[in-house]
Amino acid sequence: MITQVFKSDAKIIIPLLVLPMILFLLAHAFLQVDQYQFKVETAIESQSGQQLSLPIFKFVGFDDGAQEKQLSVTLLPPAEARDKVPPSHVYFSFLYGNLKLSHNGEVFFDTESRNIKDLPVFVQPLLIKLPTTYTSGDPIKMEMSRNATNALRISYAYFGDADDFSSALKNHFMYYEVMGFANAGALIFTLLVLLILALTRSFKKEFRSLVFVITCMILFEISSIESVGAAFSSYWQPLLLLGPLMVLASGKYVEYLGDGDINLIAKRFFSLVGLVSITALALGALDVLNLRLVNFIFSVPLMLGFCLWATYKCIKQAKNTQRKMEIYAFAMAMFSFAVSFCHDYLQRVGLVNDNVLLTQISFLTFFVVIAIIAVLDNERTQRVIEKNNQLLSEALDDQSTQLKSEFQARTILEREKVKAEEKLRFYSNLHDGVLGYLSNIHAVSELEKSENSETVRRLSKNAINEIRVMMETDTDEPEASLFRTCSALSQQIMVPLRAIGVDVKWNTLALLNYTTDDPHNNMEIFRILQEAIHNATNRAKCKELSIQAFQNEAGNFTIEIANSGGQTYSASGRMGRGIANMRRRSESIAAEFSIEPQDGGAIVQLILAN
Repeated sequence: MITQVFKSDAKIIIPLLVLPMILFLLAHAFLQVDQYQFKVETAIESQSGQQLSLPIFKFVGFDDGAQEKQLSVTLLPPAEARDKVPPSHVYFSFLYGNLKLSHNGEVFFDTESRNIKDLPVFVQPLLIKLPTTYTSGDPIKMEMSRNATNALRISYAYFGDADDFSSALKNHFMYYEVMGFANAGALIFTLLVLLILALTRSFKKEFRSLVFVITCMILFEISSIESVGAAFSSYWQPLLLLGPLMVLASGKYVEYLGDGDINLIAKRFFSLVGLVSITALALGALDVLNLRLVNFIFSVPLMLGFCLWATYKCIKQAKNTQRKMEIYAFAMAMFSFAVSFCHDYLQRVGLVNDNVLLTQISFLTFFVVIAIIAVLDNERTQRVIEKNNQLLSEALDDQSTQLKSEFQARTILEREKVKAEEKLRFYSNLHDGVLGYLSNIHAVSELEKSENSETVRRLSKNAINEIRVMMETDTDEPEASLFRTCSALSQQIMVPLRAIGVDVKWNTLALLNYTTDDPHNNMEIFRILQEAIHNATNRAKCKELSIQAFQNEAGNFTIEIANSGGQTYSASGRMGRGIANMRRRSESIAAEFSIEPQDGGAIVQLILAN
């Protein structure tokens, strides 16, 4: 998994992790001693006569035992130094503990008399003026003893004039001063960011863990300032106990930042580590525990372990969260701190020998990254709020549009309801009024048996049937039947047509299976059949008329009106409005209309839509 993440995001991850390493290499190059007359790299131990290589490191333990922890050696300049002009100064790029230098039995330098402190994060260089009796190549005796330190350490001895080492000293103090000011500036920047967030009511509860981290780092920074470091040197060991809590507090913030997607298990360990740290602080204050030893076996390993674990988990799970860049930046800060703190820790126990402390660079990186993460997180929150407001506005617009549409639809329904009620009232009056009169006419015509009364009876009966067809088809009820509509037409025309000598064949049983979503279509089909029968009997003077309904292979219902025994239909002849009306009505119901001539008549087909 971690390999896949590295491959997919190598362009992002590699610069994030390499950048701190480049800064560390630049710091080493910046503090390197370049100019000197000669360098002493070996010394002879006074007691055993054993030759030792510089730089010297001797571990003296974690207790505060006294001067018995000391080392006496003699510097042996190289043979080629004897031919050089006698130097005026000797320069040590770093020193841990007390140092006493003597030449020809006379002491010319002693750190105890100068009260030089072993500050927590301040590496002390020494530029010492040699006695005027010193000659190039003379041995110099060194006596080292502890000064609240875990080890006796001294660097290579560089001999030369004061001007040779002015650049190295200047770079040394410039490096730590710049780092101090930069860290102070980053701290102020971070505090200002959090203050602005608090004043704008954007301060989240997730930032509380950052306040603890920043408070601890402020104490560390104060202890690194030379002018006040001596006063804080006694608090260095208790402060270091808070280191694991600082890392876990940062991890808690990142877990909040990742919305639970980044599982650093910081929450789970924070209470436990906090309890152990408080207990150790209390026991250390009572002189029950040696805090130097506690830091060696507890604080430092936990800090390094949590930092490396946080780096690994951040890189592994960065793709699971939307805050990808912020998580990568935090991984860089953790990795940078782990490397630099490991370097400084190994330096204090003597496994690394140089005059560069890297933790301050990591502090600077961490401050900047945390501030940037806070700003980006706040910006992302603002974007989320703006997006939510936009979505809410769009939802309100959609709701408004929907309500408007529903209002229009309701208005249309109310209008349709009014029309339907008016239509119902009209049909009710038609049924109760006109149909009543027609029924009376029909009844009166049956009292007298004459040709005129028979005609009146038939006409009144047809009028009654057609009105009923109109009332049935002009309705919103889906059960209106085309078969019943056609049957009503059959009752109207069957007797009159046979009376004038037309042989009528009528079969529309297939329409029993026909259904339509628009009952008004039935009335249009009714009018088309009326017009087709009228043309066949009145215009073509047919003797035979066939009205058939069937369902074709495609499943479409077809009504066919065929006439014969009269005038053959000619498409080139003069056509009246009847055929045009039939086509128009067919198009209105999406039906296919066709008329073809046959011997003595024509065939009209009406293919209904499914």
